[in-house]
Amino acid sequence: MKKFICLFLLVSLLMIDIKVKALNDINVDVESNYALLYNVTDDMMMYEKDIHKRIKIASMTKIMTAIVAIENIENFDESITITENDYKNVYSENLAIVGFEIGSKATYQDLLYGLLFKSGADAAYALADNIAGSEEEFVKLMNEKANELGLKDTKFTNVVGYDQDNYSTVYDTMLFFKYALENDKFKEIISKDTYTTSDNKIVLYNVIDDLVNKYQIDSPYSDYILGGKTGYTKEAMNCLASYAEYEGTTYIVVTADVKSNKHILDAIKLYTEVFDNFSRKKIINVDDYLISVSSNKKDDVKVYSDQEVDVLLPNEASLDDVKIEYKGIKTIDNKIKKNSILGHVNLEYDGQVIKTIDITYNKKMQKSMNYRKIRPVKASNNYGFIIAITLGSIGGIVLLFFMIVFISMLIDVKNNKRKWKF
Repeated sequence: MKKFICLFLLVSLLMIDIKVKALNDINVDVESNYALLYNVTDDMMMYEKDIHKRIKIASMTKIMTAIVAIENIENFDESITITENDYKNVYSENLAIVGFEIGSKATYQDLLYGLLFKSGADAAYALADNIAGSEEEFVKLMNEKANELGLKDTKFTNVVGYDQDNYSTVYDTMLFFKYALENDKFKEIISKDTYTTSDNKIVLYNVIDDLVNKYQIDSPYSDYILGGKTGYTKEAMNCLASYAEYEGTTYIVVTADVKSNKHILDAIKLYTEVFDNFSRKKIINVDDYLISVSSNKKDDVKVYSDQEVDVLLPNEASLDDVKIEYKGIKTIDNKIKKNSILGHVNLEYDGQVIKTIDITYNKKMQKSMNYRKIRPVKASNNYGFIIAITLGSIGGIVLLFFMIVFISMLIDVKNNKRKWKF
């Protein structure tokens, strides 16, 4: 009985982050002196304008205020009392406020919406005082978070963003905004359309919706801009950090140092350019063959993708333009441990790496008809097969005997010219 032994090594693929790389520069003129467009999904910088210069970022500072607060709040429905201290510097610095009454109660959730929707300094000070004991101690938490995120060009000196020695860059702002968006609570708040405070006295509106309505902006893409945080001081001018989701890709745009409503108009201009001219393309399907890795004991191990991989490319780009290159261990041996990284596959477009896939080793065995072998048949279990072979051999010998006799008779007739009678 035939038996097949099939051995197949599984190699699994895991996506990892890559360094920010520009795929194609977007040729758009923006009036903001500092700006960027970043593709979060593919970790790709798509537009940049003086993104590493230290500048005043005004109330975009409150993005960091909000995420530090969120990470230190245990109960968002807990109420705190608004005090006179929460209104310090409000009038001397001409700061925006939500309008909470001194002595009234507000939940932490009220304060967070007031902070991000209304840019309220009263909410910022109340959060700082009740979470860290004082603004100074809360600012320490903000700078610790900045260091944790590797923000080399950012320093916070207050929780509201007014000009002192408070600075950042549009690049660093993008990084801490990206980090904040990874928090479900922060994303929920900044993306909500409207919010009514727990006492039903104040109604707050999404920053982007407010800007679109205020400046009567007519764009088919404004609905895809889900949230953001504005800022303004005399030195910083107008600035805006926003994010959008469009056809499977998340983007962040930061615009800074511009007059009037140009911060939102520049953002929409950048979003429009990328929405119109770029689209996601599937590069790899599940079970697509990627590479082969040699084994010193078995046949080459073929590596197949266990996931779909798509990337953002220009609309006119062809899949043939994307090259797959493997860099890593060429031969598998017994020293390689389970789940160790063999190497990685780079997907390259126009000479640039646009995605990197780690290849990890898995020792699990699975049957596969790609690698089947046949064991020798045992005679003791195959008598019918032996009898058939024997009878076939005897028949062949008998047939050969008669053929020889017949040929001999023909030769004899020809040589002796004998006649046969019947």
